[in-house]
Amino acid sequence: SKIWKGTIDNDWSKAGNWEPVGVPDANSCVIVPSILSSFGNKSEIIGPGFNGFGKTLEVKDDGILEINSVNTLTITDYVKVAPAGTFLIEDSSSLIQINNAVNTGNIRMQRNTNIRKLDYVYWSTPVAGFSSSAISPLTPSAFIWKWAPTTATAYASQFGNWIAGSEGMTTGRGYIVRGPDNFTTTKQIYTANFIGVPNNGIITTPISRSTYMSPDSAYPGPTNTWVTVDDDNWNLVGNPYPSAISANTFLATNTNIDGNIRYWTHGTIPSSAISDPFYNNYVQNYTVGDYVIYNATGANPPIGSGNIDAGQGFFVLMNHSS
Repeated sequence: SKIWKGTIDNDWSKAGNWEPVGVPDANSCVIVPSILSSFGNKSEIIGPGFNGFGKTLEVKDDGILEINSVNTLTITDYVKVAPAGTFLIEDSSSLIQINNAVNTGNIRMQRNTNIRKLDYVYWSTPVAGFSSSAISPLTPSAFIWKWAPTTATAYASQFGNWIAGSEGMTTGRGYIVRGPDNFTTTKQIYTANFIGVPNNGIITTPISRSTYMSPDSAYPGPTNTWVTVDDDNWNLVGNPYPSAISANTFLATNTNIDGNIRYWTHGTIPSSAISDPFYNNYVQNYTVGDYVIYNATGANPPIGSGNIDAGQGFFVLMNHSS
């Protein structure tokens, strides 16, 4: 085992802060105990760009572990956090696990976004049992939505639409949440705190479509926009892990989608000058131009670093043959 002592300071990467002396590696059973050294009982993975390792990780009652922004901790097996222990993962950092081990105890993962009151952010939970209403407690539940790939209609086909999404979040599903009520028309940083047992292992998220198949049978929908063969194929999913995942690996593995993912950038405020979507008539609308399409060659316009961030929701288009 490697037991945190904090003999020198709070820096995980200094050998003298550990007993026995030496920075943990992938074979180390790491323990952050409930101690109070002259520097306190906090261990910090400090960077940016530092990668910490361990075989297992235990944070005891009153122990504190923090992964500072833009750093990574890779644990081979399980993570165990005592009820009074603290394990904080700051924005743009990752907890990576190699094996399909069962975790216990709560982490707190922070995700930052730069938004206005009327901006929607597409989210997915990296922890188990988290409520979508806890993402932004000052956002009324009427402004939390999930996407239903098919809805009953009086038209020639069923097609997708937004439905109420204030609920316990389904792992791997995407949700959209408007900015807090106390925000304004000026963008500012909002921090969501996901608290719960970190998701791990192989996670599958079912997607679905209706039966509208013919590319030659597009027709005018509830508004002036035409309903097409793809309109019952959209699914809003999300990264279920407390770490970034490779977008290219995701696309290569999931061959039942069309080879693209759609990120929402919430760059444009809603306006009456924007055309209605096909499924409803609104006084003001958001623009489809705020979606960025990413495929194996990258994104146009460029976005991110080829990874799907922790907490990120996004649209995929299910193939007709799937």
